[in-house]
Formats: sequence, C-alpha cells, structure tokens
Amino acid sequence: PPELTDIEPAGTVITGGEEFPIEREVWRMEPGATGTARWVILPRDDAAPDAVRTYYVGGVMSYTAAGIPTAVTLMPSPVRVHPNARLRLHYFHDRDVFSDDPFTDVVEPSVPFNLAVMVQNLGQEVARNFHIVSAQPKIVDNEKGLLIDFQIIASEVAGQNMTPSLTANFGDIGPGRTVVGRWLMTSTLQGLFVDYRARFEHDDALGGRETSLIEDVAIHEMTHLVQAGGAFEDGQPDFLVNDVPDPDDRPDTLWLSDGSTQAVQVVETAIPDRAPDADHLSVQLTAPLPGGWAYLRVPEPSDGRLRLARVLRADGAEIPLGTNVWTTDRTFIGVGRKPIRENILHLLDYDSPGRYTLEYAVPAAPDTTPPASFVEALPPASKAVFPVRWRGSDDSSEVAGYDVFVSVNGAPFLPWLQRTRLTTAVFQGTLGEHYAFYTVAVDAAGNREAPPAAPDAVTTASLVNHPPVITPPGDQAIDEGDTFTLALAASDPDLPDDRLTFHLLSAPSGLTLDPAGGRLRWATGESHGPGAYPVTWAVSDQGVPPLSATNTFTLTVREVNTAPTLAPLADQIVPEGHLLMLTNVARDLDLPANTLRFTLGPGAPRGASLDPVTGLFQWRPTEFQGPSTNLIQIIVADDGTPPLSATQQFTVVVRDVLSDFTLAAGTTNLFAGETNTVPLRLNAGLALTNLAFRLETDTSRLTNFALRELPPEVRSFRLQPAGSNRFDLSFEMNPDLMTAGLRTLAQLNFTARPDATSALIPVRFTDIVGLKRDGSAITNATGRPGRIILVRRAPVLLGAAAPEPSLTIYGRPGTNYVLEVTTNLASGVWHPVGEVQLGGRQFTVNGLDAHGPRAFFRVREGFLLKTASMEAGSMDGPPPRLAIEQDAGSAFTLVFPGMNGLYELLTTTNLGPGCIW
Repeated sequence: PPELTDIEPAGTVITGGEEFPIEREVWRMEPGATGTARWVILPRDDAAPDAVRTYYVGGVMSYTAAGIPTAVTLMPSPVRVHPNARLRLHYFHDRDVFSDDPFTDVVEPSVPFNLAVMVQNLGQEVARNFHIVSAQPKIVDNEKGLLIDFQIIASEVAGQNMTPSLTANFGDIGPGRTVVGRWLMTSTLQGLFVDYRARFEHDDALGGRETSLIEDVAIHEMTHLVQAGGAFEDGQPDFLVNDVPDPDDRPDTLWLSDGSTQAVQVVETAIPDRAPDADHLSVQLTAPLPGGWAYLRVPEPSDGRLRLARVLRADGAEIPLGTNVWTTDRTFIGVGRKPIRENILHLLDYDSPGRYTLEYAVPAAPDTTPPASFVEALPPASKAVFPVRWRGSDDSSEVAGYDVFVSVNGAPFLPWLQRTRLTTAVFQGTLGEHYAFYTVAVDAAGNREAPPAAPDAVTTASLVNHPPVITPPGDQAIDEGDTFTLALAASDPDLPDDRLTFHLLSAPSGLTLDPAGGRLRWATGESHGPGAYPVTWAVSDQGVPPLSATNTFTLTVREVNTAPTLAPLADQIVPEGHLLMLTNVARDLDLPANTLRFTLGPGAPRGASLDPVTGLFQWRPTEFQGPSTNLIQIIVADDGTPPLSATQQFTVVVRDVLSDFTLAAGTTNLFAGETNTVPLRLNAGLALTNLAFRLETDTSRLTNFALRELPPEVRSFRLQPAGSNRFDLSFEMNPDLMTAGLRTLAQLNFTARPDATSALIPVRFTDIVGLKRDGSAITNATGRPGRIILVRRAPVLLGAAAPEPSLTIYGRPGTNYVLEVTTNLASGVWHPVGEVQLGGRQFTVNGLDAHGPRAFFRVREGFLLKTASMEAGSMDGPPPRLAIEQDAGSAFTLVFPGMNGLYELLTTTNLGPGCIW
C-alpha cells in the first residue's frame, strides 16, 4: 500500500463490474491541503536480467470535487532499472577435526581444519562491499556433551591473508566472478561433523526477502582442501567433498575454485613393493586408478613408523604433500564410538599413471626439552578490544600449541585460550579493567612449559574508539569516455592500531571503490554524458564499537561530441553512360544520436550527386567524361557541438566506351526535280578546332550539293567530291565560340534529278576525325545517318515501331493509294488493308491490327470498290475490294474478290465534289 502524508483513508469502492470486481481504496483531503502518496515499486530480477532497461510509470487519478467527478492522467516518468547481482554461496567444512582425544590420557596436538566459502555472482551487476560477518561457530548438538571450543588462527579472501577474524570483506564482486574465502580453525577436542547448518540474513528497509541478492546457500561435507594442478591450476584452493551420501562418507566430487565441478572416483586398493624401514626409505606403490580425477585411500605402508616426506608420480611429477597427498592416524566413525586407530594414506590425482614413489624419513629422536614462550609487551593503556601477541620456540621440534592465561584486576589467572596454534588474538575486554597475560607452550612431543613467576604483559582498558575523519573531495567533473579516478582521503586518531575500510553506499553503475586503499575508478562511456551522479561513500574502522563517516559529492560527466564514422567505399570502374549508385554507411555513437548530413567534397565530377540524408551517391558519366580517373570525396558531418565530420575518398575510373562527339544528319522528303536541305548536327562536349569526315549518299538521284547556314563558330569549310556517291567535308572551328551540347553545323543543300525514281536515300558519315586545341586527334566519334525520301510517281512506305506501330505513306497530293498486307511473300497473295487519297505529301496510318507474328506491307497507286473510313489516320474495315489492272493498251480488268452475296458496281466520270455514282 502507498505511504500517505496529509491524506486520510475514507473507505473502499468496488470497480470493474460484476465479472471482474476490483476493490480500491478511497482517500480524502481537506480543502487547501497538500498531500502526498508514495509507492515503493520493487523491480524483480527479470525486469532487467542482463542490461539497464528503462520503464515508464504513469497512471490515472480520479477524484470528486464539489460533486463533480474528474479524471487526470499522470504522465509516465522514466525509471531506469539496473540488473541485480545474484549471489550463490557454497560452504565447505572439513568433516574430520583432529585434536585432543578425550578417550586417551595423552594430550594430542590440535591440527587446524578448514571452513571455506565460495561466493559466485551469477548476475549482471556488481555486488558492492560484500562481506560476511559470522557468528562464532558452535556445536548445536554433541553426543557426549563435552565442552568444545573453536579458535580462528588464520583467514584469507581471494588468496590474500587477512587478520584472523570472523569477518571477511570480499569487496566488490563483479558479474560472473567467483571469490573464495576461508578460515583456518582449531578445536580443543577431536571429532567429526555429522551435519552442518548455516543461516543468512539480508537486512532491507522493505521488511522482506524480495531484495535479497543471495539466492542460495549450500553446504558441502569436505574430505580435504586440495589444489587442482595442471590445466586446472589458478592459484586458488579447491575442495574434495562428499556430496552424494554413502555409508563410508567417501568423497565423490571435486569443486574447483571457479565454481565448476569434476566427478571423482574412489579406489581403495594398492600394492606396495615392500614395507619401508630405516634402511629402505623408498616404496613403489601401484594402484588401479582410472582416468580423470581419482581418490586413493589405502593403508599407509609404514603404518606410522616413518614420516612420509615426498610422493612422486611415475612421470616424475611431485604430488603436493599435505595438500593432494596426506596421512591420518585415526578414522572417525561417529555414532558416539571411539575413532578407529589406523594409519591411512590419502591421495588425489588426475589422469594417474598408476604408479607412485613414496619417500620416507626417519622420525627425529625423542624430545624431552619443554618449549619457551612469552606474551609481547602491551601499552599501558588500551581500548576495550585489543590484540594480544605471543611467541614461542622449541629446541628439538616445534611449538604445538599455547595456553594463554589472563588475570582481571589482580584476580587469579584463568585460561583464555587453550591448545591454540595462534600467535595473535583479539581480547574482548571491558573499559576500566586491568589485565595481565602470560603463556604456557607445549611442543609436538608433549613437553609443557612451566608457568612464569610474573605476567609477561599488562595493560588497562582505558582508551575509547574514535570515528574516522573524512577530507571531503568536493564535486568532480570528467568528460565522457575518460576514466575517472580519485583517491579518497580519511584519517583516524586510532591509527595505526586501527584499520579503515572504504565502501560505496550509492553510486552509478560501474563505479568501483578499493576497500583498502580508498581509490575510486569509473570507466565512463557514451551513455553516461551528459549527466550528474551523486556518489555517497563511507569509511569505517574496526574499533569497538565500529565507527564510520560518510560523504556525498556530485560527479558530473560532460557530453563530448565524437566524430561520426563513415564506412570506406571500394574504388569503382564504370563505362560511360552507365549509372553508378553507391550507398554510404555512416554511424554516430553519440547519445542522444546527432543528425548526419552527407556532402560531396571539392572537385567532384560534373553530374555526380549525393543525397544529403540517405548518403546515396549517383553518377552517370557522359560520353565526354571518359577516359578519366576521378578522386571523389564523401563527407558526413554531425550537428553536435562543435560539429565534427568524417571523410572517405574513392576513385572512379571512367572507361571511354561512348563517342566523344556525334555527327548526325536530319531527315526530309522531296519530289523529283525539287531542291531541299537536311541539317548536319554536331553534339560535342569538347572544344574542337577542326572537323573532317566523309559523307556518302546517292549521287545518281541527287545533285547540286552545297552547304548553307553555317554558325559563327565555323571559320571555314570545304565540300569536295571523293568519287561515286562520296564527298569529303572539313570544317575549321573557333573553339572559343563552341559550347558543349548539340548544335547545327550546317544545312546540306541538294536537288533531286527530274528523272530520278522514287527511293529512300541514306545519308551516312565515315572517317570522322576531330582535332583538339593541343592538336591531338579524336577518332572516337559516332555518325548517325539521316534519310531523304524521294518521290517521283511510285509511293514510298516507311514503318515505325515506336511509340506504337505505324506506317507512313509518302506520295503525291491528290493521288489515291491502296495499302495491302501479306504474311507470306512467297504466296504472292496480298490483302487490302485500306485506301487513302493524299491531301499532302505524306499520310501516317496508326492503330494497325495484328496480322500475326510477322506481316509485310506495301502501298500502290489504285482504288478499292469502297474505301474504308480513314479518320485521323486510322482505317476501319475490311470493306469490299476492287482492283484495276491494265492488260494492254487501253484495256483494263476489274478484279473483285469478295464473299458470297449481292454487290452493286457503281461508276462515275467525276471524282470531284458533288460527283454522281
């Protein structure tokens, strides 16, 4: 439910109808009051599983004022949800604890055992300032009811030694990382753990587990802490555990420090080549170990008489003693029974060769000299909680343990620590009390030191803990893309006896803080600027009680415009007249993204274009632009501050496949005996100084050739016959007056001979040569022929396919012509299409009906019985047909093919207006 301020609940209402009723709370506010309603929205893990996601939260507020119901839309606001860290904890606890056997009179030494924890961050966010604050391990149930005490002698996190403490600070654990911490502990009595229990608590302000970053805690019964070598070596401890219950509690799984697991097979048979003795300290041991990881558990060949010094594989590799190979002198069977006294050899190996060399050493002579020890001097005044350190030595062996005694305010000395292998511990005292300490050491042979006559160290708990003092760093600023670093400064009057730890309370994602050195680091990116980020950090000491100080500053990330990127274009080769299209690809990594615009760099060839929005480059080189090599620059610019750009250039080679210039003749028609002209046109993009070519036409039908209407750029010309049907023409040009494009070079004048027969006369060009200013010749030219239609009496028929099929009849005005068609020239059978009487020199027939895939047309002078209607150049039909053929002299034959039926033959002597048939 929401948190209400100055708003009163006023009951509930039911909305949503009878099918889906929803009970809603109704609120009431006093006139003129200002109230707030605050909701806490808790995103679940799947709201941002792998990256930051933005959601929008909005709503509708309905209210009634003065009896008038009103609804107001609450505009959505963005909410950035970051991924969660997801922590999985694995505890590894030694099953067997070796220490004093309460069933014997001998005081056995305490052998340290391991309690380890593996923390895996399976999420996509950093777990910040992760630390484990453990309670003192305790026996929740033991079968004999014996008084058992545990001592922590060492602790480490990620391979780094730390002060022996139940608190382990793991710092920041990044996504996908696995960190291992462990405690080395001793017990005052031997035994085995038959069950393990661990409980974790997650403190949150919402009173529930939904915000917990710890999703699972698992506990594993550990046979031994080992070190997986070879390809598995990472410098971190690994764990040989019994995950699958079995009657003998044998290990079955190897947990590697990266969180992965390997199956382990157990072998309990091996054959030594002999029993070792003082004269034979080397033994060959053969065991049927399988491939992969295998655990060997067999009787120790010397049965405890000798000390195992080294183990070698058959390939010469040494197995780490005490880690992957170890011995035990008793086996714990539980259920309240004494341990079995037996000497066992334990070995863990990977891809074993099956043969090992066991090298032994003769134990040292019995030691009867007790060790010596003392407590280091303490300052006269200490805090309520203060460290106590002691040291010891032994001539023959080593110190197996210490008993540390304490006296409070002159009272008798009482044991504080017993049988501990520690040389330092933290004493929990009380302010105002006076304390005295001494130690009694025991060596490995059981020799015990006599108590001293006077205490070794004394102190009074009179000092109080002081909080750390922060030197505020002030607000900071950085450009996006740079890495922000800042060394935080803090002091403490209690240093160096105290230690400071830095941690972040609130910070942008990705900002890290070294817990020991206090150094901030953040590699900013494009998405971070522009933005202002509050950073709240704290520094705490390890006093009693622990004290801390906090500070908040603003870290501003300035927006920095980055230049866009433009993908390079490959060099191109394009023939003249072909369209070249290239798409330019540009990106701008700024957030928010800038607008990009494309432009062509200077020197781009004429006709090239570039779409400023899409970056599409287009160019169709003309016939005048090849051969050439063109260096083209593409520029893309953003609209940031300041605007930045990127440039790419590529080369376009234009192949000279089109003519550099074109010479073309026009088309005209004329009757025999008439004079007419056709234009000679030049299309060139080059400035020519001279032009020469040969003109071919039909001089048997045409005569009196001459050039007329020359433009100003023609300085002089020459027209000279060059044989039958040929003329050589040359022009001297003024290049300064020439402009690129199409122009009329001259009008070719001619006369049709009076006796010339009807014909379609071509006008062709050959041997075209032009000269440029530098005198170089241009021969890559094209001549486009023209046509002269000469009509004497016979008509001329020309066909065209575009824009639609059509036929043009050239003839004499007033003459009647019949258009005929056939699909087979060999048959000699022609079918009339229509008849037309020319009103001018030509007539074009459009809308021709389909006559099959191939049709042949002809036109002749003559008449039909009835002509088709020919309006606007079209013929309708088919009509009855009448052909007139001249036999001889004045005799004529009327040919009338038709269909069965009645026809009427009409005659007239006058075809003029008002004729009578």
